[in-house]
Amino acid sequence: MGLDAIEILLEVDRDFGIKIPDDESENLLTMADLRDSIVKHLLADQANLEAHLPRLVFEHLRTIVSEQMGIKRAKIHPDSNFVEDLGVT
Repeated sequence: MGLDAIEILLEVDRDFGIKIPDDESENLLTMADLRDSIVKHLLADQANLEAHLPRLVFEHLRTIVSEQMGIKRAKIHPDSNFVEDLGVT
């Protein structure tokens, strides 16, 4: 595993509050593999899942709104009003 892969895994561990074991990380060859590993570890720890799920859902929603409305992701916040701030009609 190269330095880039190690840095990605460290960020994943930090960002999601999980620890993917080295022997497991060696078998992560695709984005889907990494996604499935993250989901597995989050589901194994209900409190961790509850802590991270709102942010994960928001990030996905931010992407949808950004792509649909042509708004930069940085301008979309959890308290953004659909009509007043984002121009959704």
